[in-house]
Amino acid sequence: MTKHNTTFDELKEKALANPVARAAYDEAEEKWKLIQLLLSPREYAQLSQTELAKRLGVSFARIKSIEGKPLNTNFKAILKYFNACNVKLNFSLK
Repeated sequence: MTKHNTTFDELKEKALANPVARAAYDEAEEKWKLIQLLLSPREYAQLSQTELAKRLGVSFARIKSIEGKPLNTNFKAILKYFNACNVKLNFSLK
């Protein structure tokens, strides 16, 4: 077996030199950040997806959809989600 000396960071840099790969990576990174932004308040509030669904009057599947596909969720639903977790939003732009 041949041992390779290429690091993960080097492979990543090479792959992301491709504009199509870079665009896909950036989109995935945005989605991941939004998922983390959604999960953190629910976990801090110690709510399960089922409990949060009951608070919002929606199905468990809807909560899974919001958390799993946040970029496909309308902003009003995300605001209701945060409100049900007792989170107040503070917006800033960079």
